[in-house]
Amino acid sequence: MDIENNRMKKISDRMKLDLYNYFDWNDIGIHYTVINVDERNIYTLSSDYEWQLIYWHHDMDLSLKERLFAGVQYWSNYSDAYQKILTKLDKGNKKIDFCNRYNNLFEIFSLNANHKVPYDHLLSLYRWRSIVSEYAYEKWSENKTVALPLRQKIELDETAPIICRGNETSNYIRFGQLSFSNKEVLTIRLLLSHRNIKEISGIQGCSEEDEYIRVNNIKKKLNCEMVSQKECFSVMKDHGITLASLEKLMPIN
Repeated sequence: MDIENNRMKKISDRMKLDLYNYFDWNDIGIHYTVINVDERNIYTLSSDYEWQLIYWHHDMDLSLKERLFAGVQYWSNYSDAYQKILTKLDKGNKKIDFCNRYNNLFEIFSLNANHKVPYDHLLSLYRWRSIVSEYAYEKWSENKTVALPLRQKIELDETAPIICRGNETSNYIRFGQLSFSNKEVLTIRLLLSHRNIKEISGIQGCSEEDEYIRVNNIKKKLNCEMVSQKECFSVMKDHGITLASLEKLMPIN
């Protein structure tokens, strides 16, 4: 299947009509992609078919591996090729990838917006991922021939973090170039909820001393060891780490 396909264009146009209750298409662009490394195919759905054409005509699929890391990744942290192609995207001042890995299958839920839309709002839209996913699989099942070839050779790191279906989560969650363990993310969530160390250590099932060590490690990663907690929270926000985003990325049952 070639990217220049009338069927794909119709699916893209229909998506904007069917999901208009969830997204403001004047400010937001949605792109959902599933990459099957074993079967070497790619299924993709976009609210902007013209962007799909630009992306593929510039052979960006040959740099796809750069995006295949479980967690949150900002396009501003990608290579120069991605920075260049981003300038061609309508409403393209900001773009975020939410990548999940299910063994040898990757799912990328990608959002872009103009400069008026804050990153916090983009992160909050992750809650609609399941809606977009269900919609995409429904359309793909009706149009099985829209699969695109996976052209880049991708060798998987078997030890890499994997996000599994169900209640399991990956060993690490990425925010751009920063990565945090599940326990560190839980600590950050609880700190943002204004829990004290005693409460957090009780929830984590560790000593207060161990929890202080974990908090210090988090601060080291954020490069805010010598600042107040309020300033540290501000640094987290600059990296897109907010209570709202963590509640969506790592729900607590």
